Amino acid sequence: TESLELFPHENAIVSSPLFFGFNVCLEGAQTMTDCDPDMINGATQRKADEQRRQRNATITTVAQLGAAAFTAMAILAAAFTYSASQSAAATPIPQVPNSSAVSATAVSFLPTEAKPEKLPKKRTWVRAKFTAAGNALGVDGSKVKVGVGVLPKIVFSKPIPDKLVVEENLIVSAQLPSGEVVPVEGAWGWLNETSAVFRPKAYWPGNSTIAIVSSLGRTVLGRSGSKSLIGSAKLNTTYTFQTDRKLIARVNGKTKTMKVYVDGEKVKTFKVSLGKKGWETRNGTKVISTSKEATKTYRSESLGLTDEQYALFAPWNTRLTPTGEFLHAAPWAYDRLGIHNGSHGCTNMFADDAKWIFKQTIPGDVVFFKNTGGNVNEPGNGPGGLWNIPWNKWLKKSAS
Repeated sequence: TESLELFPHENAIVSSPLFFGFNVCLEGAQTMTDCDPDMINGATQRKADEQRRQRNATITTVAQLGAAAFTAMAILAAAFTYSASQSAAATPIPQVPNSSAVSATAVSFLPTEAKPEKLPKKRTWVRAKFTAAGNALGVDGSKVKVGVGVLPKIVFSKPIPDKLVVEENLIVSAQLPSGEVVPVEGAWGWLNETSAVFRPKAYWPGNSTIAIVSSLGRTVLGRSGSKSLIGSAKLNTTYTFQTDRKLIARVNGKTKTMKVYVDGEKVKTFKVSLGKKGWETRNGTKVISTSKEATKTYRSESLGLTDEQYALFAPWNTRLTPTGEFLHAAPWAYDRLGIHNGSHGCTNMFADDAKWIFKQTIPGDVVFFKNTGGNVNEPGNGPGGLWNIPWNKWLKKSAS
């Protein structure tokens, strides 16, 4: 994935850093870890959401003053043009312009503790690098369109004591296909003392330009010993990336089917066979990357099997997790597709169906599994892992 240092730019505060909606869970979920970020069911989070809205009221007022920033961003973002790769190779990844900065009208602020008129004399400057596709998709998210399962990440050069100040000065919005610019419901989650990932409440809107406005330049980010940590002036910037059509494939272990939706419309239904008893396919969100193989041989020794031996040649392999879950054609298993499970965790498919997935999906596209009988995909297991942290637990990773 790319690692780009932010560069100087006028900044604007355009909305509150956190926008909270409702909790989202699977039908028939047994635990919060069964939550699906793309399906809405609101009872459990309303009280907490209201408390957070009240805490962010002041920032929201500033957002209203920043309407001019929204307008300027929308005009400039609308000027972008896109081109798509027409290659017949594995994954056609749509291209985006080289420039990733979008101008925004500056909003004036009264001096505060985080933004004093005069900076402390004893200070250490803090830099940061931004990665648009921060969940290991294998592409530079500033140069290609990505799927709606992308997760942007910022990494600071020093541990950050005042994480709330960072979140308040990193504002996320989306320009929709209609041209309307809207705030994105979501939250920054800190992975450690230097790294934060922004995760939307639901998946990103498709066919949209995502803008993250940073006003961290010359901002006090806390103290380290006797010195104040100050954001580099280069952190006053706007970073953008673009999503492609919203493709979500939903796999149901009960019906042994995969239904593919593009921009909310069902376009394909495929028969599948998942992991058998003891080798159950994981539930939850998984995200496609560039890790694809036109042909692959699956061998029993790679799983440490002693009770069965095999070497199975398979075309059209799309990896979902580093632990070895693939979507792939399984000619040896055609008689069980749509009927019963029999794999060691992979999703078995007919060749034409696996080929469609292989060729039509791009990095960031989502594959969501339910009713597999397995555990939920772990947060560290591939590009989709962080999506499986229940929303109420993700919020605990935020300083807000």
